[in-house]
Amino acid sequence: MKKIIVASVLAMGLMSTTASAEVNVGLGLAVGASNATEAAGIRVPIDFDFGLRLEPELGFAKDIYTLAFGAYYTFMKVEEVNLFAGGRLGYTNVSSGPIDFSGTSLQALVGAEYFVVPNRFSIAAQVGLENATGGLNKSNNYGNTTFGTTGALIGHYFF
Repeated sequence: MKKIIVASVLAMGLMSTTASAEVNVGLGLAVGASNATEAAGIRVPIDFDFGLRLEPELGFAKDIYTLAFGAYYTFMKVEEVNLFAGGRLGYTNVSSGPIDFSGTSLQALVGAEYFVVPNRFSIAAQVGLENATGGLNKSNNYGNTTFGTTGALIGHYFF
């Protein structure tokens, strides 16, 4: 009986903490370079007040589309600058004439974000390491896994 009471109290405490978390949603545009073929993307940053950012992404260009999801944690804030680390998982499909290929990329990232307009508009730069599989490798080694670097510039506007 004591275990049930303790579990109930812990669950209620977790729910009240989660329910009180402030969430800030925005819209962003990301451009960058990586070892994998990817399209520039529209991102939807979802910021939680405890430092977590979830960021789904849809990228598109001529004959290329990218679906990705990133998760980042802000480990340091200095005035209007946030330093963050996290990861991103992406899937890209390329249909260019007779060549069709697709693949995934897994990225480990660090970056900095500067709020030009506090809590509204920010510019971020991120760099990291990437593992690209499938036909995404720019070296045209279809089917091989390639490790490399990645970087992106991102503008965010929060509503």
